[in-house]
Amino acid sequence: MTVEKNKINRALYPLPVHIAMAASNMTDFGSFSPDIQQYVAHYAAPAAENDILAMMKGVRLYYDHPYQPDHTRRAPLWQDGTTCIYSASKPCKNPERVILLVPSLVNGPEILDLIEDRSLLEWMNNNNIEAYLLDWGELTKAHDDISVDHLVTITLPKALQFIANKTGRAVDILGYCMGGTLCVAASLYAKQFISKMILLAAPWDFHTGNPLLSDRVRTWAPVVLPVIDQKKLLPARWTQSLFASLDPKEALGKFKRFSQMDQSSTEAKIFVAVEDWINNGRDLPAPVAQHCIRHWFSANAPAKGTWVVNDSKINVSNIETPILIIASKNDKLVPYASAIEIKKSLPDNNAHILQVSCGHIGMIAGAKAVHDVWLPIRDWLLKK
Repeated sequence: MTVEKNKINRALYPLPVHIAMAASNMTDFGSFSPDIQQYVAHYAAPAAENDILAMMKGVRLYYDHPYQPDHTRRAPLWQDGTTCIYSASKPCKNPERVILLVPSLVNGPEILDLIEDRSLLEWMNNNNIEAYLLDWGELTKAHDDISVDHLVTITLPKALQFIANKTGRAVDILGYCMGGTLCVAASLYAKQFISKMILLAAPWDFHTGNPLLSDRVRTWAPVVLPVIDQKKLLPARWTQSLFASLDPKEALGKFKRFSQMDQSSTEAKIFVAVEDWINNGRDLPAPVAQHCIRHWFSANAPAKGTWVVNDSKINVSNIETPILIIASKNDKLVPYASAIEIKKSLPDNNAHILQVSCGHIGMIAGAKAVHDVWLPIRDWLLKK
C-alpha cells in the first residue's frame, strides 16, 4: 500500500555559489573585485568573518541533522507518464469539497506536504476538504514530446477529470508558484471539472514589481538557451545557482540563524525539511524550459494576452471559475504586482485578492502560514 521511505543524503546546491555569495558580503573584501563590491552594495550591511563561520557551522548542522522528513506515500492513485496523484494519509471524514494541490515544476511536491504541522495536504484533508497532491515527477524521463502544451492541455485536465470521476464532484485547484500559472491556462481546457481556483504566489506579469528574477533570467537567456537546446534539458543546478544569485546574503543569514536554533525543535525540523525540498531540484525538459524563458520571462506573454498554448491564445477573460489570488509584498521571487496583475484581465467580480505578509516559501512553511494563508483559503472555499 505504501512505497518505501528513502533516506535523504543532504547537500547544499550549489555550495560554491552560496559560499561565494556570502563571502562577497564580507567587510574585508581583500582581493574581491570592485565589480563584486558594487553588486552587493545595495544589500544589507557587509558580513564579518564570524558571520561566515556561523553560516558554515549551520551548513554542517544541516548536513548532519538527524531529522528525516517522512514522505512515504501511498501508491499513486493515477499516473500519466512521470506525473502522479497521491492522496492524503487518511480518508477525509466529512468532505465538503475536493482539492488538487499543484506544485511548481522546478522542485518536488514536498513543500505542500512538508512535516506533520506544516503539511497543507494533510491540513486541508483534516479540515473537511478532501485533498490530493500532484507530483510532476522527473519530466526529463517522460516521453520525448513533453511540453508546456502537453502539461496544460493533457496532463492537468486528465488529472482533474480523474479526481472529479473518483469523487463525483467538481474539483478546486490550488497552484503554487509557476504551478499556478499553468493552472490558469489548464482551467480553459478543463473548466467542466473545476469549481474554484487558488493562485498561491503565482506569477502572471513577469515585467512588473521590481522583478529581480525575471530581469536575471532575461540577462541569462542568450547564453543559456543554446546550451539547453544542446543538453535537451535545463539542469536543476543551473536554476539553483540562479536563485542563489538573487540575494547574496540569503544563505548567510538563514544558516547563521539555523546554527543558533535548538536542533531538536520543530523550527529546526521545518528548516531542514524546507532545505531538503529546495536542494531537491528537478531538471526541466528543454521544450518546457525554453517555453518558460521565451514566452514568460522574456516576452511577458501571459500579461500581454499573447501567451499561446496548443496554437490558441490563453484568454483569461473567458475564465468563469472563481479565483482567489494570494500574493505578498514580502515575496522576493514573485512580486506582489506580478501576482495580482491577472485580476485586471479576469471577468468583473470573478477574482479576489488576499494580501499576506509571508515570504514566498513562508506562505507554506512559515510560522504564520496556517493562520494567515491556509485558514483564509479554507474559509473562501467553504463560502457559498
